[in-house]
Amino acid sequence: MPEKEDLTEQDPPIETALLADVLIDYVADKKREYEGWGGELSDKKRNNPMKGVEVYQGMEAERLTKGKADLVLTFDGNGYNFFSDKSEYRDIMKKNERELEMLAGKYGYVLARPNSWSIGFVSKER
Repeated sequence: MPEKEDLTEQDPPIETALLADVLIDYVADKKREYEGWGGELSDKKRNNPMKGVEVYQGMEAERLTKGKADLVLTFDGNGYNFFSDKSEYRDIMKKNERELEMLAGKYGYVLARPNSWSIGFVSKER
């Protein structure tokens, strides 16, 4: 009789978990940096422009990127202007992208863009 496949989520590699923690802190810092920021990038309710920016790992990251990334930063919503390669605010997006590339590189990851509303982090060992 064939063995059943174990569908429970495994603990992520330590580098993935460490990078996830760093990215969560990075997003929290960005949320504080842009909190209450008015202007074009803020919605009419003066919500934080970084609202809706989230970090996922494991099975959820795999699902959101169709298996293309170990970790994913999503920004569907207000954060689109800060992170999407299709953003109208290229200077802001490029600055944030450089910061993310540096963080990813420290933990052995590279950036991938599975779509315009997320940035994947792929292990260099993959």
